[in-house]
Amino acid sequence: MDKNFNNTEDNLYGIRYFLGVDYHKYKDNLDNYFYDRICNKEIESLKTKRYVWKKIFEIFDRFALTKESLILDMGCGWGEIALELIRRDFKVVGIDLSYTAIMITQGLIDTYSALIQRPLQRGYWILRTDACKLPFKKESFDCIIQADLMEHLNRRKTWSFLSECRRVLKSDGFMIIHTAPSRWWFNYHYLRAIIKGSRNIFSEEMRRHINLQSTFALKRALKAHFLEAKIWTEDNPAITKENLNIKGRLFCFLKNLPIFNDLLAYHIFGIVTKKR
Repeated sequence: MDKNFNNTEDNLYGIRYFLGVDYHKYKDNLDNYFYDRICNKEIESLKTKRYVWKKIFEIFDRFALTKESLILDMGCGWGEIALELIRRDFKVVGIDLSYTAIMITQGLIDTYSALIQRPLQRGYWILRTDACKLPFKKESFDCIIQADLMEHLNRRKTWSFLSECRRVLKSDGFMIIHTAPSRWWFNYHYLRAIIKGSRNIFSEEMRRHINLQSTFALKRALKAHFLEAKIWTEDNPAITKENLNIKGRLFCFLKNLPIFNDLLAYHIFGIVTKKR
């Protein structure tokens, strides 16, 4: 039955269809952010999301964690990272401030359990809590994964958030980070939109992403809390050269040059540790 679940991968990334739930009827009880993301998928490319999830686990697999390791999924959102960790038989704590996110994550895990026709044996906990005020003891987690969270926190909360991450991460633990879009990528495209008179297309992006990061700003913030921080950028695979005009292809070429890569790439990834 687990094989059948793997064959439903495309449905997994379209959560409303995968769960067989019409989320439209719950609209009054869902916060606008998650209602838009589930029921109107035009906000973010599912191809891009799939790339990010895959990349996070490529990084995760570099580290030798045991099945007794405890992992914190911060901002669990759709539940896709928590579910993959559970499928890999790790102990997982997933947190989010959104009631809707908690409902979706728990629903996704319950659906997976029903599909494989057995209860999940390992421990997992899905909690609604503030990432800036974590209810966990010092050095509780072997690994923290935070994907697409920092850009939603203002600068003051970002500082509290990183302090909490350092507090709950074990001395030999590590944290994986992803944030997008990068500040320089956004500034470039926003400037182009202003010139074309179409800057309104970025209004939703600016409302949701209040603290976009550059590689320089992110590394500076991380180094203030952790001894070791490795930051790098990657391009957006959802944008293919086949779909671009000559100017677009030139932009892609420039992004691949080292001097421009940090400034114009869409994704920022990072790994941080408390010791060298």
